[in-house]
Amino acid sequence: MSNAAANGNFKYHWFTLGDLNAFFGLMVDNVTNLVILAGILVYGFGYPEQYVYTKMIPGTALGVMFGDIIYTVMAFNLANKTKNPNVTAMPLGLDTPSTIGIAVAVLGPAYLASGKNPEIAWQVGMATMMLIGVLKLFMSFAGEYVQKIVPKAGLLGSIGGIGIALIGFLPLVTLFQMPIVGLVVLGIILYSLVAKQALFSMNVMVRLVGVGLLAIIPLLTLFKMSTLALIVAGIIVYTIIARVDLPFSAPGVFVAVVFGAALYHVLGPLGLLGAAKYEMPHLAFSMNLPLPSLGFLAGMGEAIKYLPIAFPFGLLTVIGGINVTESAKCAGDDYNTRNILLTEAFATLLAGVTGGVAQSTPYIGHPAYKSMGARAGYTLATGLFIGIGGMFGVLTWMLQVLPEACVAPILIFVGLEIASQAYQECPHEHAPAVTFAFLPIIANLLLIMISQIKGEFMGFLATLPQETAARFVFSAGLQSKLDVITALGQGFILTAMLWGGALALIIDNKLMKAGHYFIITSILTLFGIIHSISPSGDVYLPWKIQSSLPIQFAVSYFILGVIMYMFSSIKQSPSAEGRQN
Repeated sequence: MSNAAANGNFKYHWFTLGDLNAFFGLMVDNVTNLVILAGILVYGFGYPEQYVYTKMIPGTALGVMFGDIIYTVMAFNLANKTKNPNVTAMPLGLDTPSTIGIAVAVLGPAYLASGKNPEIAWQVGMATMMLIGVLKLFMSFAGEYVQKIVPKAGLLGSIGGIGIALIGFLPLVTLFQMPIVGLVVLGIILYSLVAKQALFSMNVMVRLVGVGLLAIIPLLTLFKMSTLALIVAGIIVYTIIARVDLPFSAPGVFVAVVFGAALYHVLGPLGLLGAAKYEMPHLAFSMNLPLPSLGFLAGMGEAIKYLPIAFPFGLLTVIGGINVTESAKCAGDDYNTRNILLTEAFATLLAGVTGGVAQSTPYIGHPAYKSMGARAGYTLATGLFIGIGGMFGVLTWMLQVLPEACVAPILIFVGLEIASQAYQECPHEHAPAVTFAFLPIIANLLLIMISQIKGEFMGFLATLPQETAARFVFSAGLQSKLDVITALGQGFILTAMLWGGALALIIDNKLMKAGHYFIITSILTLFGIIHSISPSGDVYLPWKIQSSLPIQFAVSYFILGVIMYMFSSIKQSPSAEGRQN
């Protein structure tokens, strides 16, 4: 504890250069989700573009702003309570799986079923958010209990797997589509954040940025691009900011993103980006305030039909919230689990009542943002940027300015930090359990890739004559493997938590509790809460499905639970009893 804290003069330094690093990661992640949401609806289902930007996105962005501001306040309260100047706020943003899932399985189908009526589909989306928010509200009071009974290997292993498979690998594909930009940015981030090496003084960095902006003006002019804004920016950066002698090192993510963006906008017009296509940013302002509406009441009847799809997404964000709170606790920030979950519940409800169609959730990157040196400034900045940007329509333009290859390395770093924490914070003997918890997330990664490939393949078949298309069928063996991968990838967070927790209990020789885990897993499998055979992850009644796969899975888990009960009745060796104690 510092002397200031000991003297009762504690002051929380809530904004550091690390917040600038974290802001880029959290902000662009949220912007990306909003753009994905719009892309699925507009290009996938033909939904009116302006309706998405003026009706759906403002309310969705407001939910993010509300949640991030509350988490910022929580960080201040925790810092003042513990007299800890290094408290990092919990990050909140749009949940990627459910943003995609709700768009594909709820909003799109509702739009088509209504005869392409955007108003009805929007109302169904609002009602779905309200139902998910109510579920999360009730589940918030069970969070701390789950946190106490599930071993860390289950809690941290599940999000560690997400860090490697989803947050780490998927951006890696994007990075290598634009390798010159992506690898340069990745190298700077690994050097500054993983190796923890200082770059150079801030005044040198801003001078280079200013000179760089001025130097590329003639090149950009050759391609008939607007140069006025760049000229002004270069002069301001060089003559005003660079005069200030800042005694600290430049933040690695900021330098990497700025340098990567500069490369993108210089190499793009020259056709040197690799597989990616360059797009010149286009800025268009429009004010669309997210006002409260009772429109969700009109969509409630239709929304209830989609509950089997929507509720698992809500449940998974609650479980994810429990896991990330444990992750933050291990990193030194002991937040109240119930308050974290209640905040995401109210943020989802606020989004729903103001026209939002995507739920928010606490992000799993807290340890990574903490290692960047972030405090509470990044969540406040992200919340305000997303909320205000959603109202004025600048989010898509921002993503064009910062290409995905600039952001992908940040996500890769976040993934590495999360996976590393899972091993570092769990007992050494639980390492196999942590690794075991990664496997369902890998199955979900395969499911994502297979779904994309199948979508393209089915689109190709639709262009062929019916007789010709009928010849293209998967073999029985391949179809069986695809069905299993689908089942393993559905409900992956809950599956990972149960698998990792069960193996940790087995390692500790707590076989009776491990048996309980497998029996619970059997019941959840039977109803499709995990291992759903539906491509959209629906839950169902076991006697109303034609496939025998869920029954086989459920019976197998049940037998495994019974075996654990049998083993628990056998006298354990002294060494095993000692480890259990």
